[in-house]
Amino acid sequence: MEKTPNKPALRAKGTVHIMTENKDNLRPSSDAEQPGCAAGTDTAAANAASADVGAISDTVSDGAPTVVTASAAAADENASKAAGTSNTSDTSDISDTSDAESCRFSLFSRARARSRVYGSSCRLLTGYEDRVAKKRSLYLLWAFLIPFVLLFCIYLSRAIYPFGNGSVLILDLNGQYVYFFAELRNKLLHGGSLLYSWSRSLGGEFLGIFAYYLSSPFSLITCLFPASHITEALLLMFMLKAGACGFSMALYLRSSHGGRKLGSVVFSTLYALCSYAIVMAHNTMWIDELIYLPLLALGIERLIKKKDFVLYVAILALAAMSNFYIGYMMCMFSFFYFFYYYFAKSGDGENNLTGERRHFLRSLLRMLIFSIIALEIAAVILYPAYISLSYGKTGFSSPSYDLKAKFDLLDFFAKMMPTAYDTVRPEGLPFIACGSLTLLLMPMFFFARKPSGREKLAAAGFITVFAMSMSLSLPDLVWHGFQNPNWLNYRYAFMLIFFFITLAYRAFSELRELEIRWLLPIIFALVTLVALVQKIGDYEWMSDIYVVWGTLGLLAVSVFCIWAVRSRAMSRLAPLLLVVAVCVETVVTGVYLENRMNSDVVFSSRSSYVDYNEKYGSMIEALKNYDSEHSGSKFYRMENTGHRTVCDPMALGEYGISNSSSLLNSAVIATLGDLGYASHSHWSQYKGQTPVADSLLGVRYIADSADVSAYGYDRILEDPDTALYGYENKNALSLFYGVSNAIAELDLDEQHYSADPFTKMNEIVTAMLGETETVEIWKPIETTLDLSNTRESTIKATDDYPRHEKFVADNSERSADVTYSFSGAGEDNPVFCVFPSVYGSTGQIMFNNVELAKYKSEAVEHTIALGALPTDAEATLKVILTEDKPFYIVEDIQPFWYLDTALWEQTAARLAENNAAITRFSDTRVEGTVTVPESGMVFTSIPQDSGWSVTVDGAEVETETVLGSLIAFRAAPGEHTVSMRYMPSCLVYGGIISLAGIVTFVAAVILLRPESASYILPRRKKHRA
Repeated sequence: MEKTPNKPALRAKGTVHIMTENKDNLRPSSDAEQPGCAAGTDTAAANAASADVGAISDTVSDGAPTVVTASAAAADENASKAAGTSNTSDTSDISDTSDAESCRFSLFSRARARSRVYGSSCRLLTGYEDRVAKKRSLYLLWAFLIPFVLLFCIYLSRAIYPFGNGSVLILDLNGQYVYFFAELRNKLLHGGSLLYSWSRSLGGEFLGIFAYYLSSPFSLITCLFPASHITEALLLMFMLKAGACGFSMALYLRSSHGGRKLGSVVFSTLYALCSYAIVMAHNTMWIDELIYLPLLALGIERLIKKKDFVLYVAILALAAMSNFYIGYMMCMFSFFYFFYYYFAKSGDGENNLTGERRHFLRSLLRMLIFSIIALEIAAVILYPAYISLSYGKTGFSSPSYDLKAKFDLLDFFAKMMPTAYDTVRPEGLPFIACGSLTLLLMPMFFFARKPSGREKLAAAGFITVFAMSMSLSLPDLVWHGFQNPNWLNYRYAFMLIFFFITLAYRAFSELRELEIRWLLPIIFALVTLVALVQKIGDYEWMSDIYVVWGTLGLLAVSVFCIWAVRSRAMSRLAPLLLVVAVCVETVVTGVYLENRMNSDVVFSSRSSYVDYNEKYGSMIEALKNYDSEHSGSKFYRMENTGHRTVCDPMALGEYGISNSSSLLNSAVIATLGDLGYASHSHWSQYKGQTPVADSLLGVRYIADSADVSAYGYDRILEDPDTALYGYENKNALSLFYGVSNAIAELDLDEQHYSADPFTKMNEIVTAMLGETETVEIWKPIETTLDLSNTRESTIKATDDYPRHEKFVADNSERSADVTYSFSGAGEDNPVFCVFPSVYGSTGQIMFNNVELAKYKSEAVEHTIALGALPTDAEATLKVILTEDKPFYIVEDIQPFWYLDTALWEQTAARLAENNAAITRFSDTRVEGTVTVPESGMVFTSIPQDSGWSVTVDGAEVETETVLGSLIAFRAAPGEHTVSMRYMPSCLVYGGIISLAGIVTFVAAVILLRPESASYILPRRKKHRA
């Protein structure tokens, strides 16, 4: 029979249109057996019913129906090939006579009528699959909607707003990211700059924060919600990302491996709601990479097979720009996946559809070239991010390069169990669970017939690479950018989940052809491993009921679903059962993981965030209005004494001291510590403030819940509704002011740990004034020390740290304390104390029997205000030790000091004489006039950053770094006009590189004309010879 190639399939009038996965599923009786529908009726009815069952349960092809006539079948086959899809039905032995067709139509109708016993749900499913058959891409909509809705159901268990007071806020999302989103929202809606933020630790570049946390397109969702509903914006963001993960995974599975649409929806749901996606959802910037990963793999496959680089370049560039950290891991994945796929598909030439010679070397070269182009396109984000990392992140940890095992292989399997949750703390294992169906079918891939032995070997090698990377310390360190992760280990685990699900999907697509004899040994092996985990694993986090028996129960359900899919009798119900089973499992395991996570690190309530911001936000706004009415200042800093987290200023719109970020500026944090503020590692907080430090850094207003005016701060506002008070620091200096150039010679780094903050402030003030003798605005107080049931010892000095005194309980069963006794310094002179140490001190500090502070293994450096005391008043400060936990203090440090207020008032007045008048201020521009003294320079409280350029009277001047981290510059004595502009050169250079990458990419598309570009490029005219 002659076929008509490259023409659409034709519908023959009166014919039956059915879909089937396997040609063996459709074998009607011969015409001899059914003349006039008389003979062979039972057999024909059974075959017709079987065909109808296949049409309902199977959405294997793109929805193009198979026409029963042979000619139409040939046309339909050609149409399927033209569409790039597979049609596995075979109708070559079906008669096209009208009698036979009418007979089959009658039997088909009767079989459909009999099927009504399955109920309305089956009829609904039938209608759905009919619509899928007509709409080729409808399955992608379901792949998006199902994870979207299921994730909402999971968070309902947390009683999220408006159903309760729950929220998605946990860990760093609660302590950092939500504030970054709030700052981004404020900048986008109110005209700020994405280059710089004055709300982080005196001020700092914002582009690095944007590149690491906020560069996802989904971040724009926060602009659609009011500030008070940003938690709901984050929830919607999570749901949309879950849907996008399902969408991209389903698209990959169908595009790369064909198979059933129903299967692609099911397994994409398992991917979108895997344990990694649920537990790491709060690190929302990482979830973008889960969206891109399937498309990246598809791009690599097209690059190898067809030399089509468009998708690979686009996705790799997006991945790098959305989050440079996980983007680095995506580059590593691309390297390994290239070798996996090339080796796996090299046996029959499937990886070289163009017949190219020296294909491996050329493919590898293409991979390298187009990877460089993709990273060039992302350079506008990557280069500024690299510069941001240079401010301190690269020295955040001191990794060990020793090779050692991190966990056993049994631990690896234990975390593959669907409800496995240990912890997100540093000792945590990888989150690699992705459903019981995956756990059951992934091993079946290695027993399937279609994959070649080469492909199975390559898959085993790929899994081994990831298993070794996770279990061995050195490869794991490389994956994490040569830095030990701070909690949340194995951040690349989702890549292994992607591969597991892909293998399971391929086994599922061949389920009816798989030999059932292999399933029983796999089930036995899994049950045995679960039993071993329970017996010898000895995991504190493992619950026999929820983890062990829960896993066995879910495996049993998956086995039943597999049987139903393979069974002809259950083929109508099998799709519904499979979808329901997967949806229920993902919700149940998701809820369990969320509850375990809440027990581990605790979700914050919605009101804890919203109420705090409303309470302090009203006082902050009142203080801004007060300044507008009374001072009209262009710039001032303000802070709070009541903290929710260390990033409060970003949500409140303050220019403050407090901040925390992985993109830390370590030098600024050290300077704040030198001045007595609470600062450590990657964070700083407005604790330990003193009138002197606040004045030098320009902190003018404070929102406080205490109705007690301390020295230097005058109460100016009161809000009875919130029980907050507003205070003003009258001695606060400007953003920059003239000082002696002796400040440039002062090096605080040399005495960072060997001197207390009060000594350092004396030296700073002395240098600013250009005095030769120390201006002692801070004076020490003599104390006596008494030890009760306490043993004192010393910790030797190291290359990094000075000697420490160590106090520990002599007998842990009795109370132990260290008591300091001293006299007051006068009612006008406030007393402060400090117990600096670099080790983790533990203890409770009581002043005159009132608790001041409690330390739990913290490195204590900030000052503590004790208030003013009459000279004849005796006071005691007691450090109560906790059992056998030690309390440390740097040796030879004087802990108690008082502020000589009379001398400080004189000093503050002298410094204010050269105060700058700010005439223009924005995120990236500061202008004003300043008076410079003899032998002087201009000091600023702006952190040093190469992006700042300074002009004095129109002439550009060089900047210097003083006090370890702040900008200063020299100018002749007298009054000057100063202009400071912020434009990081890394952004300019990165933009130029990105533009070059885009131009190169477009040129490559035009010249090489890859298949993906054929839809937008005009066809080349063929010239006849």
